[in-house]
This record gives sequence, C-alpha cells and structure tokens, in this order.
Amino acid sequence: MLSPTSGRRLLYIVALSRHIAFLPAVGAQATLSGVVLREPGSQPAAGAEVTVEALRRTARTDSAGRYSLTGLPRGLRLVRVRLLGYTPASFTLVLPEGQTATHDVVLERVAARLDSVRSVAPRGSLLRFEEHRRTGLGSFFAQDEIERMHVVRLSQVLASLPLVRIAEGAGTRAWVTSARPGGVIIRPDLFSARRGAVPACYATVYVDGVQVYHGRDEEPLVDLTDFPLAEVAAVEYYNGPGEVPAEYDSLNTNCGALVIWRRK
Repeated sequence: MLSPTSGRRLLYIVALSRHIAFLPAVGAQATLSGVVLREPGSQPAAGAEVTVEALRRTARTDSAGRYSLTGLPRGLRLVRVRLLGYTPASFTLVLPEGQTATHDVVLERVAARLDSVRSVAPRGSLLRFEEHRRTGLGSFFAQDEIERMHVVRLSQVLASLPLVRIAEGAGTRAWVTSARPGGVIIRPDLFSARRGAVPACYATVYVDGVQVYHGRDEEPLVDLTDFPLAEVAAVEYYNGPGEVPAEYDSLNTNCGALVIWRRK
C-alpha cells in the first residue's frame, strides 16, 4: 500500500513524464557555418553579411572570415553573402535536421562592366532546357519570355498555367501545387505549415537539374520566393507522369514537376 504522500508523488511523476513527452524536441534544428574569403589571394573577409533569406537570419563574419548561424529549421535554403566592394554571392543548400551544414564562399571584387553585359545561365543547362522543349511536352519559359510577362515573382509566372495552383502563405511565401485530378494530398512540414502551407498536391521540384523536393509527407517545401526572377534563367513545368522526361521521373510526379534553371 502506498502512503498518501507516496501516492501524490507518483501521480506527480506520471503527469510530469507525460508533459515532457509532448515538449518539442531539442537540438533538432540545423546549424550553418563556414568561411568567407575575398579575392585576390583568398584573404579572410571580415564583416561580411551572411543571410538566410526566407528566415531573415543574419550573421557577420569574424576577423578570420568565419560565420555561424544556429537554430535553423531544416530544408532547402537560399543564402546570400554581401561585403562592401565585392560582388554579392548566393548559394542554395539543404539544411539537415539536427546537423551542421558547412559552406565556404569566395567573393570577387566589383569590376566595371558594360551595361550590355548580362548574367546568363551556364550553356549546358540551357541546352538541356531547349532539348526538353523540343519534345513538345510540358510548359517552358525562357528568360526573355519571362521578362515579356512583366511580372515580379516566379509564382506569377507559374500561375498562368491552367493546372497549376499557387498556395500562398504568410508574407510573399508561395508553393506550387497541382489541380490535376488524381493527385496525392501531401502534408507540409511544420515550418511551412506555421507559415500558411496546408495539405495539398505539391509538385516535385528540381533546381539546376537536381531534385530538391520529392513530394513526401512532412518534407520541407520549396518556397518560390527563394528564387527571385532576376536570378532565374529558365523554367520547365510538367503536369504529370505522361509529360515528365525520364531524368525527372520519380514516384511522386502525379502532382507535377517544376524545374528551375538559375543564372550564374
């Protein structure tokens, strides 16, 4: 037999254990770190600003050019690096849950350029884009075609397609979904859900030919605002398995497939 005091203590321990079980996991978020160098000579770039765009998280490099951003949600992130007198740099990477991702950057000095010089995509990627367009399957937008649309966001380009639905979240957040019959409803990850994403038929996403979103439940979504139109060279979109080229074919293409080619 338990005494009244022992009984109350046992009940307290059980209640506390249940409370702890529902607390969010600690240490499940990611860390991004690295070194920023500057040309010539790959000298440390002290005071450079490193920003994770969608999260509005910024760190400055120390005297050795090192930076570190902790407590970041997992998923595909666009990161920009800026330093006065140097050409801004950007890169995209997938932050792994509960782990540290490392990325080093080398900045180039700002050089005088003619107004006619334009940033273009690597030739190889545009050749693949044109090769896919010649099949007659899918929808394609080259850089000049996007410019003639007079839009300001990638979501507006895709919204012009009949079977595409743009899911909008807080601020300018946007994700591409499909209105195609027979699509699978996918649950968004917690980070995206908190910013307005709801269960929907989310298209798979490729960036520069690499698949970054596979269309799985609770997989981090790809926010279209991470890809400013000034950095987009071309876009491919396929409504379903019957259109998708073999290199983009996966288990979850019923909701469509989006391919983004970036400029240099």
